[in-house]
Amino acid sequence: MNYKVAFGNVFRRLRLERGLTQESFDPAASVRYVRNLEKGEYSPSLAVVRDLCDVLHISPVTLASLVEAEYISADPAVLIKLAADELAGMDAE
Repeated sequence: MNYKVAFGNVFRRLRLERGLTQESFDPAASVRYVRNLEKGEYSPSLAVVRDLCDVLHISPVTLASLVEAEYISADPAVLIKLAADELAGMDAE
């Protein structure tokens, strides 16, 4: 699985869990764009990720963790803990 497919899988799952249609993301993203994201054909910019997250009512950090977990078959909570530890280490520098 590549990263675009992992993103598409997570994005589609979140959309369906929230009862949203592909049309729900307009004007942030067109139906065609959403469809191609879900098929793993497109990779969104950070600005688009922010807009998609606003519609999903989810933090971009949470979305990124879920996508990374999908990509490497890991527990997203463990990835968040690792990120928190990395951030704590950066504060100490």
